[in-house]
Amino acid sequence: MLRTTRLLRSFSTSAPRRILDSKTSLNILDSLTKDAGFAPPFEDELGRDEDGPPTGMSMRPPPTRIPRAPAPAAATITPGDAAAAPSPSSLPTPVTGYDKSVWPHYRIYCKSSNNNTIITFTDDKGMPIAWSSAGRCGFKGTRGATPEAAYAASVAIIQEVPKRKNGSGKKEGEMFLLDVYLTGFGIGRGTLIQTLASPEGEEINSLLSIIRDNTPIKVGGVRAKKARRI
Repeated sequence: MLRTTRLLRSFSTSAPRRILDSKTSLNILDSLTKDAGFAPPFEDELGRDEDGPPTGMSMRPPPTRIPRAPAPAAATITPGDAAAAPSPSSLPTPVTGYDKSVWPHYRIYCKSSNNNTIITFTDDKGMPIAWSSAGRCGFKGTRGATPEAAYAASVAIIQEVPKRKNGSGKKEGEMFLLDVYLTGFGIGRGTLIQTLASPEGEEINSLLSIIRDNTPIKVGGVRAKKARRI
């Protein structure tokens, strides 16, 4: 017991802490337990090695690697199998009718002035298909500059678009997208956009691709016309 007290005092009074290896730690533990008169419970179960830690201590097993399945071998086609294989012409062709990236872009041009609204529906090459205006819808004179006149012209053009889409008479239907181009600062430009968003344009809303303003803006230029005196 006296030896144990001296050994503990020597470790506690030393200024720098010493780092002990596993062998030294086991020797100190043996000396302490023998002086105290008892043995650790694991001394009989674990065998100690002179050069290292206990040999009977269970260690974590290394991770097991699952072998990767080998790649399948390339199939070899014999002349007899090549004759039985289907030809490329007999394979089904992919459906491209619903791929909107290949649909043509039809156009709607709206020219809106202070006295009239002219709307034209063309194909992807710019060839006119249908057209309408406030005067064609029965609004003559100053009535052509009203929102009612622009609304009537817009509805007349919107009704022509499904005819081209679904086909009419001997003409077959065609899937396409719609590009809307606006020109001018009249009332008709806003009326056309509102009509497309209303229940009247619900059938062609899914076809709209872009709405672009093509109104030219003069920067500098020639002298403006003299204002009208009333």
